Amino acid sequence: MSDQRRFRWDSGRLGRGPIQDFWQIARQLQDPQIPNLPLEDPDDPGGFPTQFAGLRTFDNAAMRELCLVAEADGAAGMGGIPKINKGGTKYAVYLVETSDPNASHVRIRTSAGTKAIRLKT
Repeated sequence: MSDQRRFRWDSGRLGRGPIQDFWQIARQLQDPQIPNLPLEDPDDPGGFPTQFAGLRTFDNAAMRELCLVAEADGAAGMGGIPKINKGGTKYAVYLVETSDPNASHVRIRTSAGTKAIRLKT
């Protein structure tokens, strides 16, 4: 019996059957028909975590966005991670050293010393 005869439709728009062909979930293999598809590099630890809007400060009469990240992506080793609950979602305020080029003028004293909140980039 061919695989085509065993293909069945369940509820919804997608059918089900033993035909697998080229359809697979892979983050490192590129489909030749989509040459500019960005892929994850297993050797690259990844970039900076996704930043969210919602925390602002005024700096020299200009409003600046500060860096909020997902609660699990807060910077470790900074002596604590300040958190914000915004609309039922918890975010971490990303702290950096005061000498960091992306450091804002907002300072927070932690158990590891004085840290700065990172600017949203």
